[in-house]
Amino acid sequence: MKLTSTITFLFLAASTMTSCLNDDEPKDKVRTTDVTVLSETHITFPFMDSHRQMPVEMLVIVDDNGQQDLVHPTEIKGFDWERGYSYRLSVDKTTLANPPMDAGNVTYRLRKIHSKQKDNSFNPSDIKVSTETDVAYAPEAPAEIYVPDWSGFSIDDSGEISGVIHNTLTQELFHETIFFIYSLPKSSSLYCRWNYLAEKIYVSSPFSTQLRQITYHPSLQISEIIPESEQKRIVKEFPHGETICYDLYFYNAENLAIQKYSISLTRI
Repeated sequence: MKLTSTITFLFLAASTMTSCLNDDEPKDKVRTTDVTVLSETHITFPFMDSHRQMPVEMLVIVDDNGQQDLVHPTEIKGFDWERGYSYRLSVDKTTLANPPMDAGNVTYRLRKIHSKQKDNSFNPSDIKVSTETDVAYAPEAPAEIYVPDWSGFSIDDSGEISGVIHNTLTQELFHETIFFIYSLPKSSSLYCRWNYLAEKIYVSSPFSTQLRQITYHPSLQISEIIPESEQKRIVKEFPHGETICYDLYFYNAENLAIQKYSISLTRI
């Protein structure tokens, strides 16, 4: 009987201690609040990007106390952001007790859109880009904004494309890609301006007068720029020693070109 009582006592004591410990654990704090999403965005760089080579466009959120927060356009759950508008939102703002190492300590979830107001300063070009004669540049462009991490391209009889690698780390991380590095210096008048960041690329191929559109991201697969079907045609139709050129037109969110970059391949 004594043994049973002792075990029961120890069990109850352990349960009480566990409950106390759980009560002491930090918890997420959630509150519903209204915020304003500004039409103007802010350019920043990831924490680990000490060389400032990968700019990221962020939304600017302002609460009723005037406190600002920077949030990626995809990080307000349930919210589809459209460029050129300011918003008034009702959101659940969660302050995380134990945030992940690679993210902030605040998350947002959309409850309601109170208003959506157009910013008349955002007037994207309505030019339809089909051929190189349609290419229209933004003011102060073309400029050297992005540089690839390898060059001196060549293509052999098997269709394999190779080149001189300038950054072995990016090539280890992104095999068979061209990594376009943001190269503008801080002294440039175009530095960290949202309308001098690329959103898409138009590719000019030697096999067509029509430009082909691809979505811009820093690490582009070679096959996105030069499809496998064209790699086979280069091997078949071009003699050794001949140079083949692909022109890339980097376009911003205003549907204007900001840079032209040429990739020249030597047939070997």
